[in-house]
Amino acid sequence: MCIYYTKRTDLTYGAGEHIISAGLGGIKKLPVDMVSQEFNNDISKYERWLLKNSILNATRQIIGPGSRGKMAERYESKSDIHLIENLDDNEDMTVGYIQKGKPRSLTALSYDSQRQTCSFNTRNYDGVDVNAVIDAFASAIECPSDLHIKTILDDRLPISKIYLGHQKGVDSRYDTFFFKHSGNSLEASSLPFVALADALRNGQLDSQEKDHKVRSHQTLNWREEYFRIFAKYCFNYLAQKKGKEFMLQVCFDPVREWIANGGANKFASFIEGGIPVPNDDLGIRWPKYGHIILLIPHGDVLYGFCSLYNGYTVKVLLSESVKDFGASDGFICDWLEKKEFELQHYLAIQASQFVSHRQTGKLER
Repeated sequence: MCIYYTKRTDLTYGAGEHIISAGLGGIKKLPVDMVSQEFNNDISKYERWLLKNSILNATRQIIGPGSRGKMAERYESKSDIHLIENLDDNEDMTVGYIQKGKPRSLTALSYDSQRQTCSFNTRNYDGVDVNAVIDAFASAIECPSDLHIKTILDDRLPISKIYLGHQKGVDSRYDTFFFKHSGNSLEASSLPFVALADALRNGQLDSQEKDHKVRSHQTLNWREEYFRIFAKYCFNYLAQKKGKEFMLQVCFDPVREWIANGGANKFASFIEGGIPVPNDDLGIRWPKYGHIILLIPHGDVLYGFCSLYNGYTVKVLLSESVKDFGASDGFICDWLEKKEFELQHYLAIQASQFVSHRQTGKLER
């Protein structure tokens, strides 16, 4: 039986559920029979939104980790494709994205129908043959039926100006990005792709190699559904500690129903700052940018605290009538070191390092 879909019998089970998402560097998984594939499929879109579109993604873009928690450059987290402003010329923009805190640009065309100007923009990278870049771009756009185009509205643009960026592999669904003002009625399908490709090859468009200071403007959000993901991480850890039979108690039905199906949020809220260290006097520190889950009982009431990057912290009411829970406990994900700890184990390691520090004058991380 699934710990989230307790009333369904048509469920299947595959890979185990990560306690904390692999996209955040989580490693440990629950037993396969605890969480159904159906629940995972239903909740996954909200988890993707949290990692990709929420304020959390600003941190992931700079610090990491990348796709599935990997740290290699090709897996690094990045922003959605958007228009990046040129600080030297506020009318000029570049199609690009942010990766590891650095702007990355796509090759792109810009066209202003009012001024009758059209230019081709690329970045000035060492060792790059600009003519080859131009030819590759022209070859791509002269076959519009093969393009996967995403239209993006950006009202910072004049109504008369559009941008068309292209790069394969930069997005899982799209390779071409068409930017316009919301008041511009032009559709991407109406662009003269073949004529633009010919003009590029014939040198009829102004080709510019860009290398300047930029400013990125991204729209990151917070949705009520994201609280459900924080609560899920707490619920997952509780399941790992206590087992399936404990989790199937009716005292968890209210929060279980909300995590699984949504509805009014009566369970989770932000708290300021990260989770306090249990014993700061002993020099105990959480891992840098670590993820922390604490389970804290107060009488029969059980609270969960989930802090991602030790900064985005949510308090979750897990149950108002749990019996015999025992002492507080917790889970620490040090994704930078690819290690995870139970709270008491982590505190013991930290205390040992504190003693070593007192003896040697050096505190190891």
